[in-house]
Amino acid sequence: SCGAGAVGSLPILDLAGASIINPYSLASVTIDTRAMKCPCVLINFTGLINIPIGVLPNITFRLVRTIDGCTQAVGGSYNYSDAIDAFQFCDCGQCCGCATYSVEISNATLAQAGTTISGNISALAVEKACS
Repeated sequence: SCGAGAVGSLPILDLAGASIINPYSLASVTIDTRAMKCPCVLINFTGLINIPIGVLPNITFRLVRTIDGCTQAVGGSYNYSDAIDAFQFCDCGQCCGCATYSVEISNATLAQAGTTISGNISALAVEKACS
């Protein structure tokens, strides 16, 4: 399964590391693992950051999983300051169901408005041997 999204323009934040109170949702994907035994889901995210010339942003992404209305962060956070960035995470938890994985911008430091971010996220589930 795969999904895509975009966010921007982002607000001007000071260089002292101001936090985003409500994270910006960037991209999400939903995958149904209910018919699988011990599913392991590989999440791949690729983001393209368009920034005004001379701006050096520092952006923190986080991956969240939602199952049956319950949302929790999985896989930690990922900090980037390059124009093209990617990460992957393998979710081999004990949760089975219809899960939505979303990438959010949880923090950003920008020197100028006009920064936009687009992203693609994909999910691939396989069964693993259960103990």
